[in-house]
Amino acid sequence: MFTVFVRGKKDRDAVLAAIKTFYPGWNIEVKTFKGSREEEKVRYMLEAEKRDKLVVVLLGREDYKFYELRRDFEPNVVFYKLKYNKVRNARTIVIARALERARAVFRLGASWTDTYIFDHRLGGQLVGDKHPGMDFFFMNYDKARENLKKLTGVSFIFPLLLRGFSGEHEVFDCGKLKAVLLFPDFGDPRLVEIKEESVTCNVDLDKMIRKNRYILDFLVRDASKLLSSVEGKVDEIIVPLSGGKDSSVAAILAVDVYGKDRVKTVYVDTGVDFPENRIYAEELSRKLGIDLAVIRAPVKENIGVRGLPTHENRWCTALKIQALHNWIREQANSRKIAVVVGDRDAESRTRSIRPPLRHENGWVVLAPLKLWGTNHIQMFLWLRKIKINPLYEAGFYRTGCFVCPSLRSWELFVLKNSSFLERIYKVEPEITEMFLRHKEVKHS
Repeated sequence: MFTVFVRGKKDRDAVLAAIKTFYPGWNIEVKTFKGSREEEKVRYMLEAEKRDKLVVVLLGREDYKFYELRRDFEPNVVFYKLKYNKVRNARTIVIARALERARAVFRLGASWTDTYIFDHRLGGQLVGDKHPGMDFFFMNYDKARENLKKLTGVSFIFPLLLRGFSGEHEVFDCGKLKAVLLFPDFGDPRLVEIKEESVTCNVDLDKMIRKNRYILDFLVRDASKLLSSVEGKVDEIIVPLSGGKDSSVAAILAVDVYGKDRVKTVYVDTGVDFPENRIYAEELSRKLGIDLAVIRAPVKENIGVRGLPTHENRWCTALKIQALHNWIREQANSRKIAVVVGDRDAESRTRSIRPPLRHENGWVVLAPLKLWGTNHIQMFLWLRKIKINPLYEAGFYRTGCFVCPSLRSWELFVLKNSSFLERIYKVEPEITEMFLRHKEVKHS
């Protein structure tokens, strides 16, 4: 997935110790500049690296001068400064966190000229301190803009949302920070502050895609390299398709690499899914020319016994995983299986520390999208002319079950202001009402 460069052998030993403790199974290569302090030698070694993987250069204070080289390389090379004289002076956990933050530097690079360009090397970065928990999400859909206006009272042209911490989100419009919003787990979303009353720009998605094509091409090369690494070692490829944006891109890339005849998708129906999810999974599978299996996880049947899932007790996840794993075992039948998932670093720290290639339950699990931000996912789908799930078009940040504890106040605000709520009411009125009461949402 990526290579790390440090100046000397002792620095390398320190990084290897951090990888052994915090990144087991990642197969991260660590190289040195052979102790060199000469710019030309450092440049030569970095230029020899391939362009289909991320390269992280860790610098101690003694080597900060090399930081100025960052603009001379492709965006897949990230220079990251540690607050120690030498890399080896940092504790192993600090080095591990540095590797996490370096990946975030690549993912959260964003600036504005006449459109958004997602390159960490450019000046005028929208985000200063790039943290692994952040993620960009385009709200550039008519319904999403309408819902933003209902919440804030102002209109948006080309909104880009930055997910922050403790429910705080920033909304950029035409490259300007326009609004700060708060999305608590319970209660109502609210406007914290309007930073810019009005901005102007021309919206041209084709131009944005053209100007970001080199970033998307790198991400696709990186993902394809991972997927290709199991060629000749597996018999069948399975993609769990949720109807969400990440699993959709995972399925598209799997078909690109393996061909449609070797890929099979599977949708796990919980009985309390948004209806749009299964419809979307079926439509995408047909578009890709691959078979979609639909299996059932008894989440709906267990709500009356266990109550609604909560952050503290997400029993629903275990049922979904169990149903999926049982089905995969049936498919395996002595064949070698690879499961391609849509896990991304930005989703959670748990997913961030999982290796991109791992072995579980007798099969290989591949996560080709780990370096991708939601904005990259959206641009890829725009590039491939794949329509996104209508839940996202309304402003949902994530899809899934309509009783999911991870649905925050913003999604519930969108739900109340859309036709989605009436649809789930018609299907499951009692469970819907129970969930709304639990989330303290009033519905007239």
